[in-house]
Amino acid sequence: MHPVFRSLRSRRWPAVLALGITSTTALAYVGGSPVAMTGAPGDASCAMCHTTHALNSGEGTLRFINAPYTYTPGQKHTFWVELEDVGLSRWGFQLTALDRSGHGLGSLSGGSEDSTQVIVAYGREYLDQRYLGSCGGEETGPVQWRVEWTAPPSGGGPVTFYVAGLTANNDAIAVGDYTYTGQWTADEGAAVPLADEEYLP
Repeated sequence: MHPVFRSLRSRRWPAVLALGITSTTALAYVGGSPVAMTGAPGDASCAMCHTTHALNSGEGTLRFINAPYTYTPGQKHTFWVELEDVGLSRWGFQLTALDRSGHGLGSLSGGSEDSTQVIVAYGREYLDQRYLGSCGGEETGPVQWRVEWTAPPSGGGPVTFYVAGLTANNDAIAVGDYTYTGQWTADEGAAVPLADEEYLP
């Protein structure tokens, strides 16, 4: 886990929600989700396939850690997505960064090519887990994925990071799992990173 944590709620940025999702569809996507499943405007969510539980109905927690309140144009900003859920043991996430019009903003990369991947679709970049990044067998968590976002040149305006998280029972099918969605917005300006955890309940 990241070394310093503080839980807080933000009135300005909608919280990340616990959501349940499961389904009778065949195999879970442990090597990476289908694109456009972040819950962002125009996207679906993992609940489309994982239908056992309603979206955001679980008791797990999805967090942004060290996400910036503001960003510096042209610079790389690093933060983490963290997910935990008692008793679950397979993990997934997907994240995209959009401007106020819903277009992709800046560029995304992950901490390791073995654990995360970037897919470009519909004019957006999507960062999600690969097989090793699904951390199979790591019960309850928390698990973390590193996010590196390079801001656009000056004039990009606010960026909103939309994220979906999946907590699964590791049975290789989309049944009995839970999903969570949330978002975080940063304004353009001199970077002001969080020193500790931003909890989105």
